Amino acid sequence: MQDCNAMQIIKFIKHGYKYYKSNSDTSADIDQIFGFVQALDKKRNIKLVNQFNKSKVAKKVYKELSDIDKLKKRRFKKDTFGSDFKKFLGSMKHDLFIESMKTIKTKTKKEEKFYQRAMYQHDLIHFLNDYDTSPVGEVMVLSFNLAKEFRWSYFAILFSSFFMALRNSFDPNKTYPGSIYQKIKFSPLVSFCKLVKEGYQHGKQSDWLMTVDYDELYNLPTTEVKKLLNITPSKYWLFILPFWKVMHEQYKKVSTGYN
Repeated sequence: MQDCNAMQIIKFIKHGYKYYKSNSDTSADIDQIFGFVQALDKKRNIKLVNQFNKSKVAKKVYKELSDIDKLKKRRFKKDTFGSDFKKFLGSMKHDLFIESMKTIKTKTKKEEKFYQRAMYQHDLIHFLNDYDTSPVGEVMVLSFNLAKEFRWSYFAILFSSFFMALRNSFDPNKTYPGSIYQKIKFSPLVSFCKLVKEGYQHGKQSDWLMTVDYDELYNLPTTEVKKLLNITPSKYWLFILPFWKVMHEQYKKVSTGYN
């Protein structure tokens, strides 16, 4: 947080408030998320690029085809990491990689390669941790990633999401439709805090996925790859998921005016 100054704080508040006022509790806005990265993380990006450049895989990333292009060209045996990840990407309704890259403005080819790697990492975090692409799934990805890459943009989104969860906890239309005990247990605020804590802890213990050479892992079983990268199952996320799906449907009904 050493790159904090008055202007940065103003931007942080401005973009954080914008996120708070959005409909991000019903659908994750990828354009907005990566727009935050451009607005808030210029100095952080320089530090992260320098950190990445010290890794063994950096030269390979800058020299060869992007990870996503290499993955599309290759064929893998069934039940391998490469096969499973290609299937996961193909199951998405929208190509998040392409959509995300449209929001990024780069000045050099090298910078473009770095961001392509970052977007690839984003999708891998979803896949390896079984995080869906709902707003809460994106919160988990940001929490996981924040443990290895502090970014003002991610922090602003999580900070704003905390207050969104607090607000939703007192909205009868956005609380779990069960007993008082269930309403407290599955309170948006309680769930949010536990999820962010779990995501951050799992990100802290795993390898920094930006610096992994995936070419060496694609032919291994996905379960083995997870062990090699120190990624463990997210117990609370998997527990809360069916309850969150019920609440997510409620949120969408409220946002469309149907109650």
